[in-house]
Amino acid sequence: MTHGKGQTPIADRDQADGSAGRDGFGPRQAVRASALAGGGLGLGALAMIGLALLARDPGPDPAQEPPPARFQRMPSQLGSVAFAPDGKRLALGQVDGGLLIQSLAGGRPKEFEHGPGLGMLPSGLAYSPDGRTLASGGLGPDVKLWDVATNAQKATLRGHWSPVGSLAFSRDGRTLASGSTDGDVRLWDVATDLERATVAGHSSEVRGLAFSPDGRTLASGSLDGSVMLWDVATGREIARFQGGGRKVYGLAFSPDGQRLALGLGALVGGDRGEVGLWELAGEKSGFRVIGPGIFRAVAFSPNGRTLAAGGNDRVVRLWDVASGRELATLAGHEGFIASLAFSPDGESLATAGQDSLVGLFDLKPSIHRQAGHRL
Repeated sequence: MTHGKGQTPIADRDQADGSAGRDGFGPRQAVRASALAGGGLGLGALAMIGLALLARDPGPDPAQEPPPARFQRMPSQLGSVAFAPDGKRLALGQVDGGLLIQSLAGGRPKEFEHGPGLGMLPSGLAYSPDGRTLASGGLGPDVKLWDVATNAQKATLRGHWSPVGSLAFSRDGRTLASGSTDGDVRLWDVATDLERATVAGHSSEVRGLAFSPDGRTLASGSLDGSVMLWDVATGREIARFQGGGRKVYGLAFSPDGQRLALGLGALVGGDRGEVGLWELAGEKSGFRVIGPGIFRAVAFSPNGRTLAAGGNDRVVRLWDVASGRELATLAGHEGFIASLAFSPDGESLATAGQDSLVGLFDLKPSIHRQAGHRL
């Protein structure tokens, strides 16, 4: 593994391609919407406006309308979004370095330090499980820990040589994993702010990190096309998945730890990637494709029954994990979606795009209409 202090930081090298209802939404139904533009308003004015409801065409059958969606245009392109563990706030990382926490009840957002080197890469934000600490990466090599209550920086974790684009806390909050554009993954002791270990196996940018629910396994995915599973206690490689020439843009463990969702890019010379599931246990162990597309971000609903993915085609797709059936298509973004996250109760889905829009999809109407299972 080679490290280069002079490596040019890149927020995203890949070219991007290229509403609101009140009842439920049917399978494969797209949300049609036009977002409210911020115009020349500053951040404070935008915050006072809050998350504005999108205009919508209700169509002939209200029972088939898509879920309500709210969008807000931010001053900068967005690289990351994360729900607070209490589900009441969103952390937003902007490509220009802005770091905000927006209350879903409205009002002025809390703005953290703004400056060079903080520009957010996808997956560059993570809340601690208790919600008291926010970790951020960026175009610099440092990981910053923030006290959410006071807005103050608690610590700077130094060890990487190049930009940090992915972060993940273990469920017990004791360990933070960080992945860099140089391919390294580092494990940090949150209590002491000291590095516990470095695991090196990727040859390119690490775009995704996820701890298994029991905290014993760490998954890392890279633009070199590999996904690796690591034993957290020993740093030993447990297993490896090769994407067959497809870049790995995102990954997520299911809540039961039995499967890993992968967002894969296109093959060289192609224009379509895929989202798939790596089944890690049982008779069906192996990889299965869920759907086509170049997906920048993937996430499981809290009960593990629904998988969401968003990316270059500017929409979020929802699938039933057990059957692989596509449940819905959620639209409204004007550019590719860099990050997404379910709320802790599974009733909302937040999205962040490099079109400068943050979206919030209300999934509650669908809960009562889709074959009796909750998102």
